[in-house]
Amino acid sequence: MIAFEKLSRTEQVLLLGFLPLLGATTHLTTALAGIAIVVLAYYLVRALATRLPAKDDDSIAWVLFAAVAFAVAITITHIARYWGAIPDRAVPYLYLSGFTPLVFSGLGKGSNRTDRHTLLRFGLLMLGFGIAREALGSGTLLGNILWSHAAIPIGILSLESGALLLFATVAMIDAIARNQSKPEGNA
Repeated sequence: MIAFEKLSRTEQVLLLGFLPLLGATTHLTTALAGIAIVVLAYYLVRALATRLPAKDDDSIAWVLFAAVAFAVAITITHIARYWGAIPDRAVPYLYLSGFTPLVFSGLGKGSNRTDRHTLLRFGLLMLGFGIAREALGSGTLLGNILWSHAAIPIGILSLESGALLLFATVAMIDAIARNQSKPEGNA
């Protein structure tokens, strides 16, 4: 088994946001809602972490951060459902996306710059997955038809199993790119 630190940045981000990437990217609107949840939850948890006194037992802080993350997720999910069409099956994944920043930033004790880079990578992956899954899976983007009726969308991409295929494809492309960037003697 490979240690988490030895994984590439793309692999780390894919693993940290595994559930939201699978379920909350069926459409671009759900991906945008997921990004908003993760960003807002991250900054609220980070702000709370800097204001709480340091203690040996962080269990109260974890409960507080989880409550904040869940409240953010519920609030933004309901706002997003009012703003755009969010499928019912994506809602639980959006709720879970609020906890994603807790996974990669912990109690806000990590490097702020590293956390922001991870957050940016995660947001870009969510956006890319949302665009690819909606455009290729249902032939639309933000509800607008992209392809003529003669083009058949790849319907599996709109399902969670299709997201898993996309997930594996991104990880494979990342691995190939890393292997090609290594010098000849290290291959």
